[in-house]
Amino acid sequence: MSKPIKTLEELDAALYWRSKHAQAIKERDALQQKLAVAAAMHPFAEKVIRKLERFQECADDGQGADIGRHWFDLLTQLGLLNRVQRSPALWEMSQQGEDALELSRQNAKSRQEYIRTPPAKPVTPPPSKSAAIAARNPACLKKVF
Repeated sequence: MSKPIKTLEELDAALYWRSKHAQAIKERDALQQKLAVAAAMHPFAEKVIRKLERFQECADDGQGADIGRHWFDLLTQLGLLNRVQRSPALWEMSQQGEDALELSRQNAKSRQEYIRTPPAKPVTPPPSKSAAIAARNPACLKKVF
């Protein structure tokens, strides 16, 4: 339980911080909603990105990719892979595929940074009008309530 407000300056400060707190909550909620909308990717797009990541993992370790022939064809049609050889079948990632993976990683990283961002330092309130009045007239500093 907080102590009771006794002066006009304390009242002004309390009202100021209450409005700042309400404003901060509204801004936080708007950012969370914006982040949720941005983070919500279509399920098909998520699957395409997962298959592209799996292709890159398999290509990096020199093993055969296990994403399925139909996914190779689909990723090629989307322009994310290039078929470089017919027999035996070989594919490479196109520039668009690399860009899509990089964008996906940046979005995931920015979401994590947003979640981990520490709260901002508190801001000191500006001097209130009642404080200026009280400085000129010490008699008004008597108990108000």
